Formats: sequence, C-alpha cells, structure tokens
Amino acid sequence: MLYLFINETYIKKPTNPLKVDGISYSNPTDETLLALGYLPLEELAKPKDKEGYWVSPKYRKESDKIVNEWQYVEVSEDEFA
Repeated sequence: MLYLFINETYIKKPTNPLKVDGISYSNPTDETLLALGYLPLEELAKPKDKEGYWVSPKYRKESDKIVNEWQYVEVSEDEFA
C-alpha cells in the first residue's frame, strides 16, 4: 500500500477517485501514485506496552519510503479527569 506523507503524525491513504490539483484519477495505478508523491510504508514492530505510557505512531519520510516508528507518550493525570 502506498501513502502520502503529511507530517510526522499523519499519513494519508489514496482515495478513489483521487483528486489532485483539479485532476481526477480513477483507479490510480501504483505508477501514478508514485509520480504524485505517494510512497510505500515500512512498518517497524510496535514496542511492548509500558506502564504509565501509551504508544503513538510517528512517521518519517525517506527518499523512497515512509517509515513508521513508535514513541512512548506519558499518560497525564488530566486525561482521566
């Protein structure tokens, strides 16, 4: 599956039809998606749960792929209030 890198916390799946700059692509091929900047996703193994933290996806763009990394985010007391 190919995705478009938006930022370190969000990647986007292609839609069908895909509309880019006023052009509509029906059933876009992988070749078309690659030309539009979509890249394959390399998913790294999700780490084990850690008490007091939740695991959040983090993405980085490389020249030929998007890498899905993970980060621990501390659970704050405010989330349960």
